[in-house]
Amino acid sequence: MNTRTETQNMLSHSIKAMLGKHHASDRLREGHCAANLWPELVELGLTAAEIPEEIGGLGLGFADIVPMFEDLGRGLATTYYLEFAVMGYWLLHASGNAVARDLLAGAAAGEVLPVLAFSEFGTAGDPAFTRTTATASGDGWRLKGSKSVVVGGDIATHLLVPALAGQGEDSGLALFLVPADAPGVALRSLQLYDGSRAADISLDDARVPASNLLSSGDEAKELIAMTLDRGRAALCHEAVGLMAAAQELTLDYVKSRKQFGQPIGAFQTMQHRLANMFMDLELTRSAAQLATSAVQRSATPEQRMQAVSAAMVTLCQNARAVGQSAIQAHGGIALTREYLAGHYFKRLTLIERYLGTGEDHLERYIALSGC
Repeated sequence: MNTRTETQNMLSHSIKAMLGKHHASDRLREGHCAANLWPELVELGLTAAEIPEEIGGLGLGFADIVPMFEDLGRGLATTYYLEFAVMGYWLLHASGNAVARDLLAGAAAGEVLPVLAFSEFGTAGDPAFTRTTATASGDGWRLKGSKSVVVGGDIATHLLVPALAGQGEDSGLALFLVPADAPGVALRSLQLYDGSRAADISLDDARVPASNLLSSGDEAKELIAMTLDRGRAALCHEAVGLMAAAQELTLDYVKSRKQFGQPIGAFQTMQHRLANMFMDLELTRSAAQLATSAVQRSATPEQRMQAVSAAMVTLCQNARAVGQSAIQAHGGIALTREYLAGHYFKRLTLIERYLGTGEDHLERYIALSGC
C-alpha cells in the first residue's frame, strides 16, 4: 500500500525517471566508478527542495524529501544529496549567519556545495570531539588540524568545520565556514569501496574572516548533532531501498536457480532465510519512519537523539543480516562485479559505519536513557 503523500510521490517519480534515464547501477556493473548524479538533481530542481521559497527554494519539509532516498538506494545512485543538501544546506540556513545565508541563493542553483567536515581519526563516535583548533588572528581565525574521509569533500566548494576555538581551559567548540580553495586547505581525494568518493582534508593555518564563524558553544554542538541526525534519518530510508532491492533480487534468483531438479526457493531453509530478510526489511522501514518523525517533531534534542540512535541500531543490525543473507543465497555469483547483489552489500556495509557505528549509537541510546 502506498502511504506517501502527493508531494512524496511526485519526488519519487522524478527520481525514478532520472535513474531510468541514466542507469546509475550499470556503471558499477561495468566496473566504473559511481557517476555523480548531482547535476541531474540540479536540473530537476530537487537540490533546492528544503531551501526557503523567499531565497529561491521550494520550501519543502524534511519529511517530504527523505522517502526519495529509498528510490536512490534502489538505484545505487551516488548523488551527495545527503551531504550537500540534507546536511550542508540545512546547516547554512539554521546557523542564521549572514555569510551563510548569502550562499543559499547559489545553493538553490546547485552551485554551492557545502559539506560538514566533522570526522577525525580517534573521534570514538563523538562528532563533537575534535582536535582541530581555531586561533584568533587579527580580524579573523586561523584553523589547524585535519578531517578524515569527508564524503563529497573532493568536490565541495565550502567546508563546515568544527574546531576548538580559544586557548586552554577557555577553549570551546565552534563551527566555521571555510572555502575549499582557501589558502592552507589541502585535499586528498579518495575512492570508497562502494564507488563513491571522499577526501582527507588538511587545514594548515587556514585563514577565515571573523564573519565565517557560524556558531559556538552549546549552540554549535546542537547544530552539528541535529545536522548529523538529519543525515542518519535519510540514511535509514536509503538502507530500506537497498535492502528491498537485495531482497527482491534474491527472491527472483531462488525461483530460477535449481538444485536436485527443483528451485532452491522450494527448500525450507531458504524460505526461512527469505522470511527473515523480509522481517528485517520491514523493521528497518519502521526505524526509518521513527527517525524521520524524531527529527521532525521531537520535543527535546535528547528525545530526538535517543530515537535516532534506536533507529540506527536497528538499521545496522538488519542491514548486515539482509546483506549477508543475499550474498549467501546467491553464492559465488554475488561477488562478481557484473551482479548487483554485491554492490548492494557494499553500500549497506558503508552505511553501517557512516555517521556512527551501531556500537556508537547503542552507547548514545543507553547514555540518554539513563540506564
